[in-house]
Amino acid sequence: MISIFKFGGSCLKDSGAFQKIERIISLHASEKKIFVVSALQSITDLLMKTANYASNHKKFSEPIQIIKDKHYSIINEIFKEYVSIKKELTDFINEKLDELETQARELRNTRNYLFEQTKQLRDERDDLNREVKAAREQAKRHRTERDRINAKIQVIKKSLGLLLSRHLHHTKFSHLNIHIVKKVKLYLKKHDLLSVEKMNY
Repeated sequence: MISIFKFGGSCLKDSGAFQKIERIISLHASEKKIFVVSALQSITDLLMKTANYASNHKKFSEPIQIIKDKHYSIINEIFKEYVSIKKELTDFINEKLDELETQARELRNTRNYLFEQTKQLRDERDDLNREVKAAREQAKRHRTERDRINAKIQVIKKSLGLLLSRHLHHTKFSHLNIHIVKKVKLYLKKHDLLSVEKMNY
């Protein structure tokens, strides 16, 4: 038979809680056992606080120190007469907390890098938006100028066509001139330069 024991954080708050766990386990001394344990009481919250401090430019060493003190306190209470075990456990805690501090520092560096990258991308986006706006305004001015010039060209073409039409209408021509005039009229009509007045030759 295998017994599975689950001990949450409230069961691991001090040396008295560990002694109670020891008594429970002793009742099942002859059985095979599997243990599932949580972090010490409040340690999970302190780990979250460490990550939060690292992400927000706060002194993350403070919650790490509290984590260390909590573990040291319980180790010293339970294993005060077992120097070698106490040293082994404190060395293990120091190693893991050094890793935690390194990860917190890397988290802060990553956060700073992402912050700078985000700021740079926002600046580039704003510059691009300004360039697009300026290009649109310039295109609008160009269209307005184009329309103005086209309108002026149309006025000139109509005026030129009318003047030529009237001039040709009141001029006497030889046979050859009449042939030339007809060619001119066709050209003017083709290019929309001839007025609506009819010319009969």
